[in-house]
Amino acid sequence: MDPQSSTGRTEDDFEENRPIGDHAQLSAYQRVSIEDVLNPRPANPIPIPVSSSSAANEISIDERVYTPEVQASATPVVGMQFISIEQAYAFYQSYAKLAGFSIRKGGEVYSGGIIKTKYFVCSKEGHKPVCIDDNSKSKKQFKTRNRGTIRTGCKAQLVICTVDGRLYTVKKFVDGHNHKFVCQNDIHMLPAYRQLSDVQEEMVWELGTLNLGPVKAFHIMRKRYGGFENVGATVDDCKNFRKRINNYIGEYDADMVINRMTDKKQYLADYSFEYSVDDGKRLTGLFWADGLCKLNYIEFGDVISFDATFKTNRYKMVFVPFTGIDNQCRNVTLSAGLLASESIESYKWLLNSFLKSFGRQPNVVVTDQDPSMKQAIEELFVID
Repeated sequence: MDPQSSTGRTEDDFEENRPIGDHAQLSAYQRVSIEDVLNPRPANPIPIPVSSSSAANEISIDERVYTPEVQASATPVVGMQFISIEQAYAFYQSYAKLAGFSIRKGGEVYSGGIIKTKYFVCSKEGHKPVCIDDNSKSKKQFKTRNRGTIRTGCKAQLVICTVDGRLYTVKKFVDGHNHKFVCQNDIHMLPAYRQLSDVQEEMVWELGTLNLGPVKAFHIMRKRYGGFENVGATVDDCKNFRKRINNYIGEYDADMVINRMTDKKQYLADYSFEYSVDDGKRLTGLFWADGLCKLNYIEFGDVISFDATFKTNRYKMVFVPFTGIDNQCRNVTLSAGLLASESIESYKWLLNSFLKSFGRQPNVVVTDQDPSMKQAIEELFVID
C-alpha cells in the first residue's frame, strides 16, 4: 500500500500515474487537507529505476514528483516575459494558488546596481536549519519550541533574469513537487493567502471602537461574506491586526487622548479639560468634565464623593471619579480624573482642576480616609 496515498490505493490503481524521465509523476487530484500539509508525515521512498533520459524536474530519484494540473494560460513557461519582478511574482503566485501550494521569494543576483536574476521558490523549499554540537558531534535543531516543520526540501521554483533591467524573462521553471497539494476548499487557510483587505481592517477597527473584539468582528464578517472561506483570513489574523494597532497606538496614545479632548474643548463651550506631564513628557494627570456634569453639579453638588479605589489595567493609573446623589438617590457623575500616583501633589493638582472647572467648592466631601487625599482637601478647601 502506498504510504503517500490519502486513499490507501496501490500505485497501479492511479489512472494518471505515468513515468516522466527518471521519476513517476502523480496526478494533481491526489490532494490533501490543510492539516496534512502543515503537519507532513515522512514518506517511505519507493526506488525507481533510472532511465537514460535526464529529468526536467530536479527531484531526487528516491522521491515522488507531484505536478499540478493547471490550465496552460496560467502556467509559466520558459521564455515568458514580464515587465517587473512584482508582475512575475504575482503571476507565479496565482499559478500556485490554482495548483494548491504557496510560494515565497528566494535569492537574487545583483549586477550593476540592478537585480539580474530573481528566484521564486515553493514555501516547502529547504530544510529546518541545524547546527553541529562540538562536544557531542551530534546535530541539534535550532528551536525554542518542540514543533515540526512544513519544509520538505521541495525543488519547485521559477527563475527570471534580465539583461537591460526592463524586461524579465523566465529562465528556468521547475513544476515538480515532492509533496501533495492543498484542496481548493482549504487553500484560503495557507498563510500566504490569508490577508485582511483594507475594508476588513477598517471594519475590525470600527467594531473595536464599539467594544467588539476581533473574534466578534471575524464572526460578523463571516456572516456578511457568507462563510469562513470567503473572509480570506482567520480569527488569529484579526487578533494580530488588532494587536499591531494597539502596539502602534501604545506609543502615541497619550497624545491621541490629549488631542481629542483639546478638540472637544475647542468646539464645546461647557467642556473642561486639564492635563499635566512630568519632566520626561509623560502624562501624570488628566481631568475632564462636560456640560452635563456641570449641570449635575449645580443641582446636586452640595455633597460629593471623592474616591480613588480604581486603577486602569494597562497603565496602573488611578481613576478618580467625582460622584453626587440626585433627588431619586441615584449616583450622578460630576467629573473624573486619572492620576499617575496617589501623592499629595497629585491630589492637589486634581482638586485645583476641579475648582477651576466648577468655580466653587462643595459643602461636604466624602472620601475613603486616604491620608494624602485628606491633606490635599484640607489645604485647598475651606473647612468650616
